[in-house]
Amino acid sequence: MGLAYIALGAQQGHPLLTDIEIDKGLVAPVVAQKLMGSSGEILILVMILMAVTSTGSSEIMAVTSRKQVKRVLKPAYKCKTHGDYRKYNDYLLSLKNWCMTFVALSVIPLTMLLDAMKVCQNERQITRMNK
Repeated sequence: MGLAYIALGAQQGHPLLTDIEIDKGLVAPVVAQKLMGSSGEILILVMILMAVTSTGSSEIMAVTSRKQVKRVLKPAYKCKTHGDYRKYNDYLLSLKNWCMTFVALSVIPLTMLLDAMKVCQNERQITRMNK
């Protein structure tokens, strides 16, 4: 999308968006709209919806399957070579939910703080700082 935005801007003779609009993340919808019309806008919305839906669905499936596994008696690992590794791997998998909770609870406030501070890390902002 970035190269398409630059090419469309060069063809038009001036940038398609202002710096503020770029910082808001409007490059992908504008490029899709310029290249494919209103169907491009709809496709971008469908892609975002599908990404969010599949992420939520996979997490629900992971949590549900993890709850069902706890009811089953797990046999002891008999392999002398890989048994200890598999026990350790099972232990790490048991910590997965706590790690996900910790990351979610730490990333959300961090994102809100960076947004309140008006910190922007898009490519255009970084190149402007390097000049």
